[in-house]
Amino acid sequence: MNVLIIYAHPNPSSFNGAILEHVQKGLEETNHSVTLLDLYKEQFDPVLVFNEEKT
Repeated sequence: MNVLIIYAHPNPSSFNGAILEHVQKGLEETNHSVTLLDLYKEQFDPVLVFNEEKT
């Protein structure tokens, strides 16, 4: 099975980071295909600016 994990926490050493590692490792050990999307590493900005130009 393909699994997408969307992770959004600023501190990878946090409890949330430990949970992420545990879940990802467990999925990979059971032969699931895991894709991780770390919104902080991607510098994702959720704010929509009204006059933002198209790129």
